[in-house]
Amino acid sequence: MISFVIKFITIVFVIVSVCTFEKKKSIIERIFKAIKNVYYELVNQQGPILKFLLKFVGIMLLMVFYLISFQKCCLLDGRIVSIKNIAISVLIWIITSLIMYFGFGCVLAIFSKTVELIGDVKDRKIGIKMMCSFLLLTLLAFFSFIAEKEMRDNLFFLFVGLVSCYILNIQILIKIVKNPFCIIEDKNKQESKNRVLILFTSLVIVLMIILNMYLLVLWTYFSFDGAYNCSSGSISKWNLLYYTIISFTTIGYGDICPTTVESQAVAILISITSVICLIIFVSSLLSAKNDILGNKEKEE
Repeated sequence: MISFVIKFITIVFVIVSVCTFEKKKSIIERIFKAIKNVYYELVNQQGPILKFLLKFVGIMLLMVFYLISFQKCCLLDGRIVSIKNIAISVLIWIITSLIMYFGFGCVLAIFSKTVELIGDVKDRKIGIKMMCSFLLLTLLAFFSFIAEKEMRDNLFFLFVGLVSCYILNIQILIKIVKNPFCIIEDKNKQESKNRVLILFTSLVIVLMIILNMYLLVLWTYFSFDGAYNCSSGSISKWNLLYYTIISFTTIGYGDICPTTVESQAVAILISITSVICLIIFVSSLLSAKNDILGNKEKEE
């Protein structure tokens, strides 16, 4: 009885909380619209041959997803063909396809919005640096997960790329502190819009630096045996991501510890970088606010 009451109360409060969300419909519609526009731009803005190839690849992927789901159902059921297997495999195929559609669409939408933001930066040099760092980090992260063996064989190039991205990102943050309006085309915009743009750009750079630090931790893990010691025993890429974020926030629970000189040096770099990012991040906001207020006083 008590268990039922707990479940009932929880469900009621969840429903009430969801009902109190403002503009929930418009937010969902905007997300769906953004995903739809990303796919539209990806396919329809290409040439006829590339457009055909993209559609062909999409159809082939859908067929592969269905064959995989059907094979899994047959293996679980023990029979090759049955109505039950066909129905379940179709259901799994639909769910998997929807998840892939929206998941990949969200990634593409975030990627395109970030590229759009970088393209709108006033200072062309900063825009180029952000674009280079963003694309290089994205590629390195992608290949580190998809082609781990090949990345292990090219650790020197991985290290050079990560160091280059780190230098670029720090340079951008310092530039924003010196002149927050270097990323704004029009200083006469509303104060709130200017601050949001500066805040969002700084946040993107900080996230890129966190990704940079994570890949550097991953490089250390690939390069040196026993670089990290985990209290649970085995170390996965998720553990290293957790370790990077915990170290970056200077919390440090101690469940994952650097055990070699190289990994300890990376830990020191993460801690110093986090402090620098915090100082620069806050300074950019305060500087932008003071500049905006100063411009208002001059106009008055």
